[in-house]
Amino acid sequence: MRIHYYLIAILSMLTSFDTIAQSLTIGTSTTANYFYGPYYRSSATSTINYSKYAYLYTSDELATIPVGSTITMIEWQKAAGTITAPNQFQIYLENNAATALTAGTTWGSFTSTATNVYNNAAQGFTVTGPGWEGFTLSTGFVYTGGSLEVLTDFFRQGTASGANNYYFTNTPGKALGWAATTAGSNATPLATTTYGNNRPNIRITYTLPPTCNGTPDGGIAVSTTPSICPDVNFVVQLNNASQGDGITYQWQVSTNGTTYNNISGATAPSLTTSQDIDSYYQCVVTCGPSGFSGTSTPVQVTTNPFMQCYCTSTATNFANEEIFNVTVGSLNNTSTCGTTGTGSSTLNAYSDFTSVAAPNLAATATYSLGVTVGTCGTINNNMSKVFIDYNQNGLFTDAGELVYVSPAPVVGVNTINAAFVVPASAVVGLTRMRVINMQTISAATINPCGTYAFGETEDYMVNITPAPTCPQPTNLTFVDATNTTATLQWTTNGSETQWEIEYGPTGFTPGTGTGVLVNSNPASINGLTSNSFY
Repeated sequence: MRIHYYLIAILSMLTSFDTIAQSLTIGTSTTANYFYGPYYRSSATSTINYSKYAYLYTSDELATIPVGSTITMIEWQKAAGTITAPNQFQIYLENNAATALTAGTTWGSFTSTATNVYNNAAQGFTVTGPGWEGFTLSTGFVYTGGSLEVLTDFFRQGTASGANNYYFTNTPGKALGWAATTAGSNATPLATTTYGNNRPNIRITYTLPPTCNGTPDGGIAVSTTPSICPDVNFVVQLNNASQGDGITYQWQVSTNGTTYNNISGATAPSLTTSQDIDSYYQCVVTCGPSGFSGTSTPVQVTTNPFMQCYCTSTATNFANEEIFNVTVGSLNNTSTCGTTGTGSSTLNAYSDFTSVAAPNLAATATYSLGVTVGTCGTINNNMSKVFIDYNQNGLFTDAGELVYVSPAPVVGVNTINAAFVVPASAVVGLTRMRVINMQTISAATINPCGTYAFGETEDYMVNITPAPTCPQPTNLTFVDATNTTATLQWTTNGSETQWEIEYGPTGFTPGTGTGVLVNSNPASINGLTSNSFY
């Protein structure tokens, strides 16, 4: 009988150990303010009594919380201030695959898929800073992996001692907010302006899931998007998979939906990845104690043609700086204040010239670039950038794709004359070139995507061709001369052993001069007329 009780005691101890609460703190900044939540209170007498906030925490930030854990408490790190009861305060939680919050999303859109885990109509905020203001959830919330969305809703009715400041950490794209003197509704949009892009430091308390056993359910693999542009990150995660202590994950990828390969390092409940071709994703879920595995239902993610993936770029004002000519290779396109491109063009703001015949640009070759800038209004400082999507992924932000940037601001009308080399790694075929001229004194403000005040963006197509086997020689220089002889040398850019030199009187038209074949470098031209210029 004693042995029997002893075993029960041991089992009880193990069970208790599994339910010991653990916590994760996210955010370490000691900068404090009342703007960023979890509720808004700027002073003792402020009439802004309502606020709503949305915060996002990604799978990387939550990596130490095992999937299947139950969140039991949320705390925020307070710097100063209290409010006596009663106040209305609610907390919502949601598991999802989001990687960023979208400014302008309405409160109803957030809460419609979230779980209300805390609702107190007589809430007091009594912790004096510095300290942690905590809320024990009325409903435990199971973390299923991926991102965690935390939403707060507040209505002040109690008496505030002053501003309620919380320590916050700068996190662009992970925080939105709203505050007002009148109550909001499900139609209230949350924004980054004033109340967003910063999250108050948070502490999440949770209990571990029970130990897994048997064969786990692999669940269903789902993606944040059914189709994606090349090289753009997206998230794949599991729905309805078995959860428990001892569960491990291994994501796999396939291009045909039949043969799958492990993705190195992809051992979390969710996968952040990118692709260049259509692919299938599945996850092998293994229970360590039993040694058995289950495989998820796969999900296919298709890849959009890169030509459909270019971001927009346009001026918002239809005056001042304007691009009048772009010249590259055989491309020589002229426009005026009264003309523009086709398609989605906007006069004096954005011109789509992708229907203009594309010049051939050979990899490793050097090309001259000309951009003439004028004005359709006043004369101002302006600068330019030119981008070419060399790897054909629908982006202009990859290394080497900025082919020209103004070295300094120029006032008013100007012509850019520059040269660039097409990299050997450029993908052969048609791709896009973007030319931007912008009223600015800082080139850093010119981005390949987005809007700006004054200027113009023009888009063109260029055709990348293979590197020539005998590239054009460069750096032709004069070495020496006599009355009737000139010696020249140049830089060879290939394995050629013979060259043709064409010469003629100063200003002659290439193709009409005298040609001579030479087999050495340097080489001499004989029979010239003395006292003449060539």
